[in-house]
Amino acid sequence: MKIKKLKFEKGISLLALTITILVMGVVTSTLVYNAKDGIEIRRYKNLENDIEILTSKVEAYYLKNGELPLLKSNGELVLYSGNPNFKRQQQPNDNEAYYIINLNNIGGITLNYGKGFFDIKTVDDTKKVNDVYIINQQSHRIYYAEGVRVESDYIFTIGEDSKVTLYNN
Repeated sequence: MKIKKLKFEKGISLLALTITILVMGVVTSTLVYNAKDGIEIRRYKNLENDIEILTSKVEAYYLKNGELPLLKSNGELVLYSGNPNFKRQQQPNDNEAYYIINLNNIGGITLNYGKGFFDIKTVDDTKKVNDVYIINQQSHRIYYAEGVRVESDYIFTIGEDSKVTLYNN
């Protein structure tokens, strides 16, 4: 009987290929997870930046004009009655009166969110548009009505100290 000599061929073994694929899978999933976290952090930071800018601009407008820059229709303030979900983060000193901040009255700002304000043509549109910034009448806290998704929840405002300070003349 003739015995054939086995020829050892060069190549990659099945075990090495499996380990390589597993390592690549772990590295890829880690990168995707970190990128997702980075996007959510950026969304929150953009909201935080917008609210801080609006807070200072609304305070400056109030100092100059003696009133808040709120959306009016026929001389009357327009109550915001769109997305009720932002009230989940309502602060203890908030009342039920929320008004849309009129971005046309505040010049020279660039915001990441709140561009839906420019889609409002009539008072009825305020019930449909959520991409707006609103302010509570009593606490003067600014909210982003649409909210920013971070992890599995929505953020509508930032810390307790982020509210417009009204100065007495």
